[in-house]
Amino acid sequence: MLNSSDGHPHIITAYLGGDINIESVVILNQLTGFMNRANKEISETIVWPDVSRKVRKYSPFVQYDLQKAKNIVLKVFTSE
Repeated sequence: MLNSSDGHPHIITAYLGGDINIESVVILNQLTGFMNRANKEISETIVWPDVSRKVRKYSPFVQYDLQKAKNIVLKVFTSE
């Protein structure tokens, strides 16, 4: 979901497709740091720079309960 070895991470594809919102991407990035890894791995220069910049610029404006977000992410990513 957050791996960018085969192109854009699936979470970004879901965001670009309108399936999730930017706030979800920001929260997942703050919890996992997947954007830093993706920035190093993705060499595409048309879509990725704009998405990366948007997530980075939007981050200070997203407020959420950190512990609740951690619990949700752990539950979603560790359930079968």
